[in-house]
Amino acid sequence: MFVIQFTFNRYTSPAEIGLDHSDHRELAVFFRSLTFAWRGFEHKVDFANPESLGRNGLFGFWSPEVDGVWSAGRRSAFAFEIPGKPPAKIQLMLDAHCFAKAFPNCTIQIKSSFGHVGQLIVSSDTPPQTALLERSFFWPDSRLVVGDLQRIHARRNVSLRSRKPLVSILLVNRDKPILTRLAAIATASSRLGVPYEILCVDNGSSADNLQALRDSEVPMRVIEFPENIGFGPANNAAAPEARGEYLLFLNNDAFLRPGTVEELLATFAAHPDCGAAGPILLHVDGSLQEAGCSVQADGNPVRRGGKDPAFRIGDLPRYEPVDYVSAACLMVKRDEFLAMGGFSPKYSPAYYEDTDFCLRLLLRGKRVYLASRASCYHIENATSQDIEGGAWATRLSEAHLALFLQDWADYLATRNPADFPKGLP
Repeated sequence: MFVIQFTFNRYTSPAEIGLDHSDHRELAVFFRSLTFAWRGFEHKVDFANPESLGRNGLFGFWSPEVDGVWSAGRRSAFAFEIPGKPPAKIQLMLDAHCFAKAFPNCTIQIKSSFGHVGQLIVSSDTPPQTALLERSFFWPDSRLVVGDLQRIHARRNVSLRSRKPLVSILLVNRDKPILTRLAAIATASSRLGVPYEILCVDNGSSADNLQALRDSEVPMRVIEFPENIGFGPANNAAAPEARGEYLLFLNNDAFLRPGTVEELLATFAAHPDCGAAGPILLHVDGSLQEAGCSVQADGNPVRRGGKDPAFRIGDLPRYEPVDYVSAACLMVKRDEFLAMGGFSPKYSPAYYEDTDFCLRLLLRGKRVYLASRASCYHIENATSQDIEGGAWATRLSEAHLALFLQDWADYLATRNPADFPKGLP
């Protein structure tokens, strides 16, 4: 798998160049104008071609008005399959006549997962046509957004071995094999210092996409379901199969940074009352997405820090109790998770299962902690954005909010343990 990361020194709204918001792939006009070539191999990026979507992956555009090149973010990445490893030099060709109007006087820094670096300078007067990417292992800030993909440190990955892991990392996939494989690669490249395994639960993917998971560069056990059973039930089904003392639920659009797993484990060691721990979540451009979450009396979540430009992560304590942390990256003890029955199935296929689970830990005298020295990149709604342009997710979230309040409204109104719901595991 070949990953190219682009970092832009400015951004623009899609509306400025009249792009259609009805299909987020249309926002990838820059990527669709690229061609990569080396040793007779040529790859034309074409996200408008449905046949190419199974082989290619793009992130940074899933929530186009929140993440990605076009609005809040200035960094994005593109992944595609290649025949073998690329050579030291790659030619990148850019059809920039329309792109230059959208991004005049824009400098684009380029890195690849094989160590190539280069840049494009977009000018309305002389739009560039080619750029030469040359391999170099000495550039500053060498980490790609999904991890240091030059070198996969998988020595402690015991996914397909008899050795017992300390942490089982659970990924749920449905027809997003490249995204899932990138999450696994980022895990293996995050230099985990403890034995771990990766379990991937596939929710009814097509035969081709399922085979792509089986052929992953990073070893992982694949648990297959013939149809989509939902995020919570899929993780519930995988948990008994996990061999680790700890479970790390990881979205396939979340990419671990170095030290995150160890820091989450340290939370449990530092606080015996820890029932769950989660990291800082970052957008793919490195800006803050959330630093733990609280729940208002009306049941709606408040994602701390994400919309506050004055918020400073460095001012946070190393470990801090919060109402809940997102299941995009959530660590729990396996035995505790199983004893609680896992995520409540009434929130299937998704939304509010993590909030409910974290609050249920209170019933067992446990707390949820944000580990502020741990972090991972997260692309929001990378799967649900494909369904009805995200409208499905909105309807489902509103319906599950009503279910959530049936159990938790009294407690949220008073924060008095006497008002805890009865009968929950």
